[in-house]
Amino acid sequence: MAAALLLLLVTGGIAVAVSSWQIQVVDINGNGKHDGLGYDTSLAFDANDRPHISYFDKLHDDLKYATWVDDGSGGHWNIEFVDTVGKVGKDTSVDASGNVSISYYDDSNKDLKFAQKINGTWVKTVVDSGGGSSHDHDDGSDVGEFTSLEMNAAGDAYISYYDDTHDDLKFAEHVGSGGNCGGGAWQCTTVDSGGKVGKYTSLALDFSGVPHISYYDDTHKDLKHAYRVGSGGNCGGGAWQCETVDSAGDTGKYTSIAIGMDGYPKIAYEYHTAKDLRYACFDGVQWNIQTVESVGDTGKHASLAIGQDGRPRIAYHDETNENLNFAMKLISCGLPGGTWVTQVVDDSGDVGEDNSIALDSSDNPCVSYHDEANGSLKYACWQGQPPELGLVCPSGNGIRWETFSDYINRDLSVDYTITNNAAVYAYDLTVTQTPADNGVTTATPLPMVVDPALGPGGMANFTIKFHVPPGVAVFRTSTHATARDDNGTVYYYPCRPE
Repeated sequence: MAAALLLLLVTGGIAVAVSSWQIQVVDINGNGKHDGLGYDTSLAFDANDRPHISYFDKLHDDLKYATWVDDGSGGHWNIEFVDTVGKVGKDTSVDASGNVSISYYDDSNKDLKFAQKINGTWVKTVVDSGGGSSHDHDDGSDVGEFTSLEMNAAGDAYISYYDDTHDDLKFAEHVGSGGNCGGGAWQCTTVDSGGKVGKYTSLALDFSGVPHISYYDDTHKDLKHAYRVGSGGNCGGGAWQCETVDSAGDTGKYTSIAIGMDGYPKIAYEYHTAKDLRYACFDGVQWNIQTVESVGDTGKHASLAIGQDGRPRIAYHDETNENLNFAMKLISCGLPGGTWVTQVVDDSGDVGEDNSIALDSSDNPCVSYHDEANGSLKYACWQGQPPELGLVCPSGNGIRWETFSDYINRDLSVDYTITNNAAVYAYDLTVTQTPADNGVTTATPLPMVVDPALGPGGMANFTIKFHVPPGVAVFRTSTHATARDDNGTVYYYPCRPE
């Protein structure tokens, strides 16, 4: 029986995922936290991996914009005022996929506005000025807070936002002409009006161009998700489908939505009852809820991005320690499950609120965020190369029943070797999981420390037992590991397909 059993392994180097953070101050006024810069930031990369940041200047009550300029001598941040009329620029959202565009809230006039840089000039328009009388406000119509902007491949703009007058979730789509708002250039619709809903909106377009919105239901204290169906839906006049994603306690503030490589929506948000960071992942059938971080008061100002490798990255604020934190899930090769690894990005004192994460073309995460202590806008990017690990696949006697009892229980032992192919040490080298198919499970307790300090060129051997169900003759597995470098930075290594 043992000779008839074949184990297929994912071979090659183990994929590298984590590196060190480099932090820059983008804009600072030096006047302290009460009139600082860098509120309500939004970050996006263009096709050339050039970062673009929109943000609110609280000192002047203006909308500002920063972009990196490569001047041949190291580069610098170019700062511009976009809108300076009244108190403008809160709740910004930037898109840099074509002409740089920004949606934002005009606090003076209680309007939703849109700015686009065309031929070097910022063209600004009012998208939605509300309408109707306020039922619980003394400032008349009030729309445009919690904006989120997305552009499709054709350059069409879409915005989700909150109607504070009616306590509704709204959606605006640029149509050019014939629309019902923005001078006819936009079509504005109410998506969800069931109670007090629509704060903390986040918008994403799936691979078919369908808009998806995550938002907070203040009436029921729930996380909700809406997506456009055209007809037959349960909200938005039948054009939208609205659903509750998480209803445990008070949950769903600070939402951030992204579309996974599987084409389904994922959401990062705060579970306010326990002050935790949560992640909701739709798998095509149901929503799966996970707690990412539960130590202290975390989860506020969550921002989610998913890379080409399918792995979610989340920037968030640790309010207990006043830090900017980062979390990434260790999944690969389309396998379910995985481990979340979290790390501190910036602990320089009262930093990390109003953050926004974006990935460059190599899946390197960068974060724009507010530094409350210094009244500044900051920018952190993940750069550098961690130790390079290689996995040696088992063969021959490396796949065996160790004892007769193992044979009876169908617990198959598999020997592995990990090599350190880098010129730096890999500390606390740990195998975190070895997912397999065909119903095969891992019998060895994981995580398992393989080597406390694996030097350059070093090799570490370890054995994993797999419980193989009767009738299974072939199965495929992969290996996930974590390690630390000399600076204590955690790196993790999911599998790389052949």
